[in-house]
Amino acid sequence: MIPSSPSILSLKEHECVELEGKHDALVALLSCDDYDSGDCTRLLGIDWANRSRTKLSASYYIGAKWIKEGECAVTVRPKIDNLDVTGMFMKCFTSGDKAIREALASIYSIGFNSRPIVCENMSDELTPMLVAHFVLLLDALIGRGVMRNYTAVTENLKSKIKGKVLISPTVNRNYAAGRPDMTYCRYMELSTDCMENRILNTALEFCCRFLRRYVHAGSLKRVMELSSRCKAALAGVGLVDPNMAFGRIKVTPIYSYYNDVLEVARCIFRRFGNDLSGAGRRSRLSVPPYHINMPLLYEIYVYSLLKEAYGEKIKYHVSTYGNELDFVKTDEQLIIDTKYIPGWTDRTMHDNVRQLSGYARHRVLRKCILSTADDESTILDCVIIYPSKTGMMHFQGDCKLLAMTNHVKEYVRFYSFGLKLPVRHCER
Repeated sequence: MIPSSPSILSLKEHECVELEGKHDALVALLSCDDYDSGDCTRLLGIDWANRSRTKLSASYYIGAKWIKEGECAVTVRPKIDNLDVTGMFMKCFTSGDKAIREALASIYSIGFNSRPIVCENMSDELTPMLVAHFVLLLDALIGRGVMRNYTAVTENLKSKIKGKVLISPTVNRNYAAGRPDMTYCRYMELSTDCMENRILNTALEFCCRFLRRYVHAGSLKRVMELSSRCKAALAGVGLVDPNMAFGRIKVTPIYSYYNDVLEVARCIFRRFGNDLSGAGRRSRLSVPPYHINMPLLYEIYVYSLLKEAYGEKIKYHVSTYGNELDFVKTDEQLIIDTKYIPGWTDRTMHDNVRQLSGYARHRVLRKCILSTADDESTILDCVIIYPSKTGMMHFQGDCKLLAMTNHVKEYVRFYSFGLKLPVRHCER
């Protein structure tokens, strides 16, 4: 018999915990021959922390997953308290870089086909980010142009005929009432009040009702402002029944930019259970199984900040033969790597240093970075950017990046930079 309240194993990112005997289903899953800790879609990357298999270690994916559906689940929350995941996501989206926007869709994944997980004492990272993603996409769509399509209109016209005459309502309602001058007609009209826009407007209504739950500060204040602007742009558009089973909407190639927004709108409908009245209602947190790839989000967040400060001097994903650098700063000839590891604050992660040092000695990569001939005597500067509670929140475009870094004393020409990530405030 499935219990009404499943047991939840709650962890923080990269937290190591002693496994107790009550998690038999988890032990069985981790012990399967086909279990891959790198597949975050199964168990958020959780794996054994020691050979004796008495301890567990979480990875750098946050979210919630079923261990055994309906009975037990695992949740992983951010290691940094009150981390504003939505704010990081929005910063990436508003950078204006097309490659970044396309990568954002792969940062999170939602399993709507599984039962929702009721999570106690866990903040909802998924819904605000999903709402922000939709509102940002919709705002960009409105900037490109709202679709106009032909829709069927039924109207009781006076002293004129338009389109097809509807005989039955004309006779039964007009002639029977002594109004032979009135005629019911159905005709096609080019309008923004089409099915595609109604779906988007309904999803926006879900988002607005959800956002009213919060004191608007920080990233959510910006989302609320954008949602109000979108609502004004869709003022003449109606709503659809959220329970209506609409298939995959096909749009004409001229409006191909609608596809991504409609896909996220579908996620909004399913996230709120197709219930408009319940979108703003406060209750126990219930989320579908999901995960957020925090290392990827952090990498793209750092890229958006670097691009904002240094523009075209930053090259993203310089690669060759399976070796790939996160960033290269061309004017300073810097190799830059992001590591979503707060532990860099207290100690040097030697594996990270060895990895980046190896890239700095790769002949083809050196040729891509050095403006002069590679004489093998030039040592390239390497910088690790890691999250820090006491670091800077942005890069100063008028100052060289190397001047803002800290030297890693154990190594030659190796540096680190602590970046302070945004945190949530005034949320209820």
